Amino acid sequence: MVYGHYPASHHNLKQLKRRYSTAAVVMPVRPLGALLCSLIHHTRRKSYGPLDLRCPGLTDGIPNLHQRSESDLFHLLGILYLPQIHLLVRSWIEATRTNKIPLFFVPFEGITGAQNELLAKINSLLPEDYQSPLQPDRTNNAVKVNMSTTRKIKIGDIGFNQRESVEAIATKLFGCDDNLGALLPYLLSDLHSPAKDCVAPLAWNFNSHR
Repeated sequence: MVYGHYPASHHNLKQLKRRYSTAAVVMPVRPLGALLCSLIHHTRRKSYGPLDLRCPGLTDGIPNLHQRSESDLFHLLGILYLPQIHLLVRSWIEATRTNKIPLFFVPFEGITGAQNELLAKINSLLPEDYQSPLQPDRTNNAVKVNMSTTRKIKIGDIGFNQRESVEAIATKLFGCDDNLGALLPYLLSDLHSPAKDCVAPLAWNFNSHR
């Protein structure tokens, strides 16, 4: 089960427990710069993509939002959403640790471009009772992203000052969290200018000894 935008709040955990038997939590992640660029794309489509779908978007009611430059939007969304993203990631680390459930953070590019390898990897890490003897279908196509006509925003489109400011915010929030371990360099990698190369595994394995 992939819990994409849902924090591990008491309400969400209760609802998920009612509906599913959880073998593991698989959470997609991407570098924070790319994530904020994606949020710009959502705002341009007037689809805010809140972290909890029961709540209004954090940008609701901001005047002239869609008239702001991409760099200004990047900075604004960084201020608004980075604390929420940190809480989202941290909440699942703590909830799965408390409940002794394996947690896998999966790079976004693995979900969109390496599905077969990812499925095989996750299957091998699951508790034995949940493992499938079937091999992933090798004919699966890569997932198509950004199928809308709205122009895709890239980190290179963002001004240096705004990018540097967001990097400072992200470093303060995420950099002091010892629980993130090897995931941290990946999250911060594209906020540097120029972006730092970060080779990501198929999954970061938390709470599992496999």
